[in-house]
Amino acid sequence: MITLTPDAAAQVVAGTPPKPAGHAPGTHVMLWSQSQCALHIEPMDAMLSTNRQAYADDRRIDYVPLFIGTDEDCRAIAASVRGTMHTRQDARREAVQA
Repeated sequence: MITLTPDAAAQVVAGTPPKPAGHAPGTHVMLWSQSQCALHIEPMDAMLSTNRQAYADDRRIDYVPLFIGTDEDCRAIAASVRGTMHTRQDARREAVQA
């Protein structure tokens, strides 16, 4: 666990935070975009870097993390929810055409 100090907070804002204890290299995250009806998988460090930059730029991020694990686990979870994603996309298309 990281003790929150002014230095640690400054590192987060600068985009170079200290690594938390137990942070496993190779950890991935599966993200979901409601507006794009899409899934995205990337290394957790990349996601956190993007989120910190969005914070620094004071801008919104559309992607929400839903699952954290290995790349393989994230891909398996993504495959299992793709049916829901397709159903939602079909419903959106029908609503626009109506």
